[in-house]
Amino acid sequence: MKKQMTDDKLHDKHNYKLTDEEFLTALRENNGMYAPTARAIEEKYGISYSRQAVRDRAGSFPEELKDIREQIVETLETELLKCAMQDENLNVKLKAILFGLNALGRKRGYGKKGVDEIAEQIPEQVYNLDGEIIRF
Repeated sequence: MKKQMTDDKLHDKHNYKLTDEEFLTALRENNGMYAPTARAIEEKYGISYSRQAVRDRAGSFPEELKDIREQIVETLETELLKCAMQDENLNVKLKAILFGLNALGRKRGYGKKGVDEIAEQIPEQVYNLDGEIIRF
């Protein structure tokens, strides 16, 4: 009588093919990060899986990868907002506010401006040096 196969034996290194569902679950559990996903697959399924293999396979699921990345951004925005709203540490609060305005408040005029953006806001300078007109 054959014994029922354990999960470890089901995931034999040479015979086991990771399903898309298993792959995407591992990718989600590791926040879309390739190297941690590869390590998690190796640990859970006992198969060799490289960071590059994760990257290549993740490329086959652009919408899922985009969704994972959007969830990460939403989590970070939530945590940033919590820091900005807290009153325990004013240094952390101020840094969170400044970072948030630099990153999210650009349409309202906040944030660092690039050289081209600054140049557009400075009126043209005209100088007459001994009859020679210099503009910049």
